[in-house]
Amino acid sequence: MVSERRRSRLGRGVQEELIKYFCGGVTARAAAEISGVNRNTAILFYHKLREVIFEALAAEASELLAGYFGGHRKGIQRYSWQGRDTAQAGYISLS
Repeated sequence: MVSERRRSRLGRGVQEELIKYFCGGVTARAAAEISGVNRNTAILFYHKLREVIFEALAAEASELLAGYFGGHRKGIQRYSWQGRDTAQAGYISLS
């Protein structure tokens, strides 16, 4: 995956226009033609948008799964009786 993104050389207005076309379902080639940028630039921008969206969804999914499955436990449970409450142990009184 991508660790850190470098600042884009595209102007902010062009980026916003390409994002608008991306959300509208316009292909990268058509968006490039409409906005006046090179088709390879638009294709690369669309690809980077997809990567950012994928990383955000993956992070959200991992948080949801960790909450669903209980996350991780601190420490190691070596024996089956470790971690149980003493009230659950059921002591036998000899009186």
